[in-house]
Amino acid sequence: MHQSSINQLLERRVHLLQQLANSLQRAQDALLIPNYSQIPLHTKAQHDLCQELRRLADEFQSAQVASRGKPADANGASTIPVTACQKALASDLQRLQAQVADLNRKYAAILR
Repeated sequence: MHQSSINQLLERRVHLLQQLANSLQRAQDALLIPNYSQIPLHTKAQHDLCQELRRLADEFQSAQVASRGKPADANGASTIPVTACQKALASDLQRLQAQVADLNRKYAAILR
């Protein structure tokens, strides 16, 4: 897998997670205002974003399988270097995943 392809997949995932976090926040706001007519719209957006995230994960998995023929070190890890950009994207991903998990917990608590 080329570095640019990895970067594109990571950037797309970051973008989708940011959209998901925004949608979860807007849904919480709609419940608290209240603006209940907006909830189905946010739920649909969240569903679509989650489907796209799953599709992207499958694409990334397929790309990783295709690149398994690449050189590996003694532990079986790929010797393809990780770029500074990929490290930054991975950091963004971790932050956004934690944010989405937190927003999801809060949203579930509000719904109870």
